[in-house]
Amino acid sequence: MRVLVFGASTVQGYWDSQGGWADRLKRYYDQIQLKDLSKDVPHVMNLGISGDGSAELLERIDPEIAARQNDKGVAVVISIGTNSAAMLRGEPVTDPGNFQAELKRILLIAKKYTNKILLVGLPAVDESKTDPVAWFDMRFKNDRIKEFENHVKDLAYQEGIGFVAVHDIMQSKTDEIMQSHDGLHPNDAGHQFIFELVRPAVDKMLEEES
Repeated sequence: MRVLVFGASTVQGYWDSQGGWADRLKRYYDQIQLKDLSKDVPHVMNLGISGDGSAELLERIDPEIAARQNDKGVAVVISIGTNSAAMLRGEPVTDPGNFQAELKRILLIAKKYTNKILLVGLPAVDESKTDPVAWFDMRFKNDRIKEFENHVKDLAYQEGIGFVAVHDIMQSKTDEIMQSHDGLHPNDAGHQFIFELVRPAVDKMLEEES
């Protein structure tokens, strides 16, 4: 089975020297496969694109899944919302209600292809570096990110989909351990931390009957 991991720059792997938590998940399963090539092991595909929010993911998820179907089926992991929660030039990129509506449409598309879907929450940020960020008139604040994660959690509950909480437990860690130099993306330890949260949930999802 192919496990398609959708998201933005944190899924893509910024700034992890080992490629990010999704790539760590890929290596985890690849290492199992290499020990026994006869095993039916999941194959993880990292489909994170830097800058994506719910609107951008909604535009691309259908053809992305369709292009990667095979006879063993697909599972879908989604971690999206940090960019949607941002403030751009003093205005919200989108409001929480619109975000939830777009995420619901994303899930409806994913359900056309599979019942194995997992939603992953949103990492906390270091506001001393993200309010604003250094490279653009853009602000990321934990209260909005947490609000958007709550919408992800609520929708997962409504749709009967697995959910992995990230924000609060990550915020409880020290910035030095969990944040990279830009305050927005996890460092190596942060990506490892998210991987360790997500991997058991992916294992559980894949073990459930279709």
